[in-house]
Amino acid sequence: MLTPEQLDHVYTEACRAMSELGQDNGELFLARLALLLMKEVGDASAIEAAIRAARHGIAAVVSKGLAS
Repeated sequence: MLTPEQLDHVYTEACRAMSELGQDNGELFLARLALLLMKEVGDASAIEAAIRAARHGIAAVVSKGLAS
């Protein structure tokens, strides 16, 4: 598990990479990063659980009208 500081650091690095690549490449970067991380995790059940959690989290934001 990542410490809060490590999580903040890697999140910042991902944001920095997205900024460097430009808005037009953001979705491609995130898709590529997701595939690389899925391969690294190597556990289909854990990946599927993360997909469900992400979907649920976004659905909750959208249903509350908080998404842009």
